[in-house]
Amino acid sequence: MPTPPRLGDGTTPDLTTVHFACVNCGGQLVFHPPTRGMKCPSCGGERPIEASEEKPAERDLLATLEDQRKPPSAQAVTSGPQKELVCPNCNGHIGFVGSLTATRCPFCASPVQRSDIHEAPNRLPVDGVVPFGIDTKAAEEKVKDWINGRWFAPNDFKKYSKTGSFTGVYLPFFTFDAQTYTEYEGERGDTYTVTVGTGQNRRTETRIRWRHVRGAVDVPFDDVAIGAENSLDPERLRALEPWPTQAAVAFRPEYLAGSMSRFYEKELELCHSEAVQRMNNDIAYAIRRDIGGDHQRIHRTDTTWSRQTYRHLLLPIFLLVVMFHAKPYQVFVNGVTGEVHGERPYSWVKITLAVIAALIVVGIGLGIYYGSK
Repeated sequence: MPTPPRLGDGTTPDLTTVHFACVNCGGQLVFHPPTRGMKCPSCGGERPIEASEEKPAERDLLATLEDQRKPPSAQAVTSGPQKELVCPNCNGHIGFVGSLTATRCPFCASPVQRSDIHEAPNRLPVDGVVPFGIDTKAAEEKVKDWINGRWFAPNDFKKYSKTGSFTGVYLPFFTFDAQTYTEYEGERGDTYTVTVGTGQNRRTETRIRWRHVRGAVDVPFDDVAIGAENSLDPERLRALEPWPTQAAVAFRPEYLAGSMSRFYEKELELCHSEAVQRMNNDIAYAIRRDIGGDHQRIHRTDTTWSRQTYRHLLLPIFLLVVMFHAKPYQVFVNGVTGEVHGERPYSWVKITLAVIAALIVVGIGLGIYYGSK
């Protein structure tokens, strides 16, 4: 096998790798979702993962945010420089760019991980991981069913999807807990009807009777998950919820073997701001329910926040990227539940034919209706 090329200037080939060799054949073990252990793709040998019984700990949010505002040390690991690792299987040199922390060697497909990320200075450690619950074959079937159900997608797109890039990847999330107590003032509106006018102008009007209200609501939050990676559409990721964060286990690199993985690019404070927006929306919904009536107006709120904690978790997804007419289309699969969401092109030919068919059906129906009179 020819020696793989080395990367250019600016690389650091001195990092150590994390890999797991099969004791039977020397191949590289990967995580096997059906058994929640490790399996060798070459000989089928298996090895259990000695998972900790302790759940990932909740960390004090306010204390961590205060600590993060301190100037970083010179040893901080960032996503900017390119890193280079040597594959333990073929000695090929693998480039790790940006937030990538685990991948497969492009020369021999062996799974390789960086060892310098999750315990690096000035990086928040990974508290836990939700392991993949379905394997690649099951995820591909989920995507196939989803694409076949997109009636208005072009037929060529469905063919392209069989050759698109399909990858299992662990993405970084921060999850937030909080207990909230909110006092509010507002108005409750109840509809009623009155009869007005006389003679031919006599009619019924619907009106709203408003009255001032005040009260308070308690709203707890548990594991509000915010994606901490910039390259993927956050709305698509949110559509994969709910994430089974109760299934999170203490981080072990064995769970990442065979998949790609990334560390966070969005800092904790920014992710917390996004979580607070979502929480405030839920608090407003709870207030409207508490006000009751047919209509609600919220004039003032005063929220007290307590028991604020967070966890840094790696959550699993499968990502299908299909290039169709020079445009990438992404389809996401929740790596535990199998929930599928994504984007696809539309066939205007199919849409036009469907509209014409609907008009024909309506025309036939009207013809039958008026013909019977």
